[in-house]
Amino acid sequence: MKKFLAIILVIILVGAGLQVFKYEKVAAEEDVVTVIKNLFNERVKLLSSKDLDEFDNNVNNSRLSFLNKSILDWSINELREIYGMAEGYGKFEIVSIVPLIRVYRTDIKGNLAVSYVQQFVLYRVKAKNQTEINIPKELIVPNENGIWRAATSDYYTILSRKDLDQWTIVEITRGDYKNEAMLEEGSSPIFAESPIKYFPHAPKEGIPLPYEIENEINNFSAKVTPQSYPGWMYREQAASYADHWWNSRNTPKYPSYDADCANFVSQCLYDDVGGRFARDSYNNGVTEQLEPGVSQEWHIDPYPNYNPSYSWTWCPCQEYYALHNYDWLQRGFKGYMTVYRNLAVGDIVYLDRNYNQIPDHVGIVAVIATDGTPLVDAHAENRWHMSWEYEESLYECIHLNYEQGYHY
Repeated sequence: MKKFLAIILVIILVGAGLQVFKYEKVAAEEDVVTVIKNLFNERVKLLSSKDLDEFDNNVNNSRLSFLNKSILDWSINELREIYGMAEGYGKFEIVSIVPLIRVYRTDIKGNLAVSYVQQFVLYRVKAKNQTEINIPKELIVPNENGIWRAATSDYYTILSRKDLDQWTIVEITRGDYKNEAMLEEGSSPIFAESPIKYFPHAPKEGIPLPYEIENEINNFSAKVTPQSYPGWMYREQAASYADHWWNSRNTPKYPSYDADCANFVSQCLYDDVGGRFARDSYNNGVTEQLEPGVSQEWHIDPYPNYNPSYSWTWCPCQEYYALHNYDWLQRGFKGYMTVYRNLAVGDIVYLDRNYNQIPDHVGIVAVIATDGTPLVDAHAENRWHMSWEYEESLYECIHLNYEQGYHY
C-alpha cells in the first residue's frame, strides 16, 4: 500500500512540475509577444504619417530608440520604402491606414526566442493632382474621395534574448528576403544562437480584414480596359488574376516558392482566367541557363509534376524570355522596353535590388491610378496596387504583346 501511495505521489509531483513548466513557458511567450507588439505599434505610428516629411519628423520622436542602432536604421529604412511606395513618393495623399499585426509563432529555448510576425497594412489614398494624361478615361479608376488603393503584407523573423528577466530584440530580418541558402540549417546569421534553425512557412490563412473593408475591396473594379482597347480582355483578365491572388497562393494548381514573384507573374500571364498566353516549349535551339539568365522557352506542367521552365520561376530568365522570344507561332509572351508611365495594365516591371544589373524582383501592372500612375501587384513581398515609379532599384519596364500574342 505504501509503495502504491508513493507512486501516486510521484505522478502528482511530476504532473505539477510539468504544469509549472507549461505556465512558465506561456508566461515567457506572452512577455516576448508584448515586446514585439510594442515594437510594431511604434512602426505603425510611423506608417500613419500624413506624408514623408511628417514621417521623417516622427522618426526623431519615435520610441523605436530602444532598438540598437543597426536594427533601428534597418527598420526606419524599410518603413520609409513601404510608406514611399504607398503614397507614390508624393503623388498620393494618404487618407487613412489600417494596420494588422499577427505574431503567429514563437519558439523559446532558455534565454532565446524566435518569433514570426505578419504585418499587413492597407492604405486609403487619393491623388494629389488630377493632371492631364494621354489615357482614355475608361482606363482610369476614379478615386476622388480616396480608395483602399495600396496594401503590403510582410513576414518578419525576430530573435529575442532574455537578460535579467527582461526580453530584448537583438535581430530582425524580413522573411520575404530569404533565399534557398538561408533555408539551410544554421546558414542565416539570425539563427546562429537561436533555438531553431529554419524559417517556417507563412500561415495558409491570411489575416482577416474588417468586414466593411473587405467588402469594399471585393467590390473594387479592376476592369480598366474597354472592349475597344486592343487586347482588352486578356489584359483585364491578367490584372484580375493578380488582384485576386496577390496575398495568397493558388495551390495546388501551381507550385509555391519563398521567392515567388516570377512564378506569380507567370500565373497571371498564363492562367485560363488570366492572360491566357500559350505555353512555349520550343527553345529555338537555346538551352536555358540560370546564369547568366538565358531562356527562349516558357512552360509548366499540370499538378502534381509542375516541372516549370527557368523562365517561369526565375526573374533573369523570365526577363530575357520577354525580350528575346522569337517563337514563330507567337506562343508565350514577348515585349519591348518602355518607360514606367507608358506601361499598360498587364505589363511587367523588374527591379534590381542587389544593384548588379541583374533583375531579382518582378511585378505586374494591375491598374492605372487617376493621375496615370501604373500600380503594381507582386508576390514574395506581397504588394497590391503599389507605385514603383520612383523605386531606386527600378530595372526595366516591359510592354507585352497581348495584341499580337497567341492566346489559348
